Amino acid sequence: MTELTAYTADEVRDMLLAWVTERVAAGHDRLEISAAHVAEIDGAGLQLLAALSNMSPTWHLVATS
Repeated sequence: MTELTAYTADEVRDMLLAWVTERVAAGHDRLEISAAHVAEIDGAGLQLLAALSNMSPTWHLVATS
């Protein structure tokens, strides 16, 4: 399981930015981010997701619980 917390935000941010860059380079204009394996999220995790909203392409959160 993954945590989106203050303790993991930097690492997860770097992984997400690399993934977004890769997907954009492949021509994707809409991304789906799955929350299926997220065990915990705090304010830092929410800020990370909010920051993605300022980026292109658009994204949609799926598999929420």
